[in-house]
Amino acid sequence: MNLTSALQKIPLFKDKTPEELSTLFQGLHIVVSNYPAGKEIISDGEPASRMGIVLSGKVEAQKLFPSGKTVTIARFGEYESIAEAAIFASPNVHHANIVVTEESDILFISREDLLTLFSRDSSLTEKLLHIFANRIILLNRKIEMLSLGSARQRIAHFFLKEMKKQQSRKQIILPFSKKILAEHINMTRPSLSRELGKMCDAGWISMSGRKITIHNLSALEGVLL
Repeated sequence: MNLTSALQKIPLFKDKTPEELSTLFQGLHIVVSNYPAGKEIISDGEPASRMGIVLSGKVEAQKLFPSGKTVTIARFGEYESIAEAAIFASPNVHHANIVVTEESDILFISREDLLTLFSRDSSLTEKLLHIFANRIILLNRKIEMLSLGSARQRIAHFFLKEMKKQQSRKQIILPFSKKILAEHINMTRPSLSRELGKMCDAGWISMSGRKITIHNLSALEGVLL
């Protein structure tokens, strides 16, 4: 893997030339490690001393509850950062397990080296704040969705958000499997299937694989009123 080329695809460094990157990272210790699927690379409660960036593959942030239930909090793919907030929190510990779901190459930057990068180029600070802001907005949206009372409301809320995102009023393509959708909106897979079946029977939607066709937009919107 060409590290310079990979760095240029990361939002934090994407507008930097190879020469600028060489100067920025001079003397810093950057680690890139390969992990197999299923590997836990960060544990809930351990000290947070470095930020990760996914160069290839996929990882998940998971929370394990005393009951034994595991909930996926977030998913990260290529060139997305992980654990960037924890290293600046107080206390700076991780609050979730980070688990590799596909074989991944992860780049790690220590908190000290990240602060050195900020001192060398102040624009990086603004970019990291932008990443923080986007994460907060996504978190607020998830809280908004999970605060809805019924399963049908959560499904309708998700569909309407995806319609806006995909700029379509007729159909959407689910960005992930129904199993992951169930986790995303805090439902069991059987409960999701039953509710989707009821919405199909009512003529609100029809489904073909991951394609959802909307037949009664007013009904979906009315659920949220």
